[in-house]
Amino acid sequence: MKILHTSDWHLGHKLYNYDRKEEQLHFVKQIATIVKEHQPDAMVICGDIFDTALPGIDVQTMFVEALLSIREQCKTMEIVVTAGNHDSYSRLEIDKKLWNFVNIHIIGNVSSDYQNHIIKVGNQGFIAAVPYCSERNFPPVPDNEAGNRQSAFFQGLLHSVATLNSENLPVVLTAHLAVKGCNTTGHKVEKYETTECVGGLEYATTESLGNGYDYLALGHIHHPQWLDKEKRSRYCGTPIAVSFDEAFEHSVSMIEISEHGAVPQCTTLPITELRPAITLPNCQEGTSFESAVELLKEQLDKNVYVRLNIIAEQGANVTECNLKLQEILQNYSDLKCRFCLINLIQNTVTTKIEELPNKSIEELRDLSPKEIVEIAHQYHPLSQEEQDLLTSVIKAVNQEFKNV
Repeated sequence: MKILHTSDWHLGHKLYNYDRKEEQLHFVKQIATIVKEHQPDAMVICGDIFDTALPGIDVQTMFVEALLSIREQCKTMEIVVTAGNHDSYSRLEIDKKLWNFVNIHIIGNVSSDYQNHIIKVGNQGFIAAVPYCSERNFPPVPDNEAGNRQSAFFQGLLHSVATLNSENLPVVLTAHLAVKGCNTTGHKVEKYETTECVGGLEYATTESLGNGYDYLALGHIHHPQWLDKEKRSRYCGTPIAVSFDEAFEHSVSMIEISEHGAVPQCTTLPITELRPAITLPNCQEGTSFESAVELLKEQLDKNVYVRLNIIAEQGANVTECNLKLQEILQNYSDLKCRFCLINLIQNTVTTKIEELPNKSIEELRDLSPKEIVEIAHQYHPLSQEEQDLLTSVIKAVNQEFKNV
């Protein structure tokens, strides 16, 4: 069985209010070309079809036309679409019965009937498709009321597939969630008292997703990666970058499985981005405002999004830097480059801590307010306004002690 694995299209996504429809159509056309060339038995889109639960009519139309154009390249191919945490399952499923007429299966919600999640791919294999669902909302499983509903559902689904798989055909399981141990580059990891979340989702483990599948097709994490040494569990990643922090190659994955139990063979097929998102300079240290402007000027005639890493001078702020930059850009017309934001990096203190003054409370009392401020400035750079404010506070405190 040959499966094209893709996910996290985020149709309708805007990067700093720039419309990205042209870029999204560009990657859809590339996927259509891949389908035409490779003629897969099935394509799975593992969630986050849309960027928001309420996509505009134009974005929904783009999705419909995208599916039909891809479908046209291989009419025998099954297409399986599952909802992600960004999607509204009810909106996805509204035309579900119509889609079935052209072998496109839309699965937006988790059902207690496992048959609603199982797609037979001709005589090639099975797809067990699971959309995003929070752990507590999985249907209860008989005799497992006190156990993990999510884990029980996945294992129950795979058991149902096994009872149908008398010919020992390959089995593909899909899911949209964060799996423990994944590379979260490009995502914000949120830490709470006892848990960590990625993109609002708590971690699951591959063990909790059951066994009996040959390939686990995952969505949600944008960085393409394998999760196990056996290479049976994979995030295919996004077709194009959704943020500046996704500075890695974007692609789709072509998976081939010869028989049930065989190790999947994966071919990574790169997707060319119409308008890449780049950071200048491409380092965390940043550069001066003047140097960053010169780097930006080199990109003005290129189809790119740009973020600038600028070292903050004393008293500088993002608003002032943006205003200065906008004045400079007004002198240029017909810009292809899309400037997005300044990432203002605080100037780090290069002096080693052990080399800085180490004063006791008694010693500090003998110093003037100016001397104390100078020491504080060595530990953490202060703007002139901050130095003046700290000086005033120290003087006020000293005066208070004199009056006691």
